[in-house]
Amino acid sequence: MLASSATSPGESYDWLTFKLNNEWELPFDSLVPATIAAGGIPDSIDVLIVPQVSATAVYAALGADGREAITSWVRAGGHLVTWGGGEKPVTLSINH
Repeated sequence: MLASSATSPGESYDWLTFKLNNEWELPFDSLVPATIAAGGIPDSIDVLIVPQVSATAVYAALGADGREAITSWVRAGGHLVTWGGGEKPVTLSINH
């Protein structure tokens, strides 16, 4: 799951974390844009979930390398789930 930042992931992220942990009991790892920018999406990630985030901040934090990593991962068959505006930084990446 992609958070806006390590220090302030946002309300949508907090809600989703609660749902994943307590109601759906699904395992997940949290990623921040800097992690993707530095090394791409880890091989252990099957689905990237992007809740509502600051599109401008995430787009900038991903940088060109992070945006290319998401684009390549999706084009190679990675599963992407977004909502509440979470698609904005990702679609900016894929469409450029």
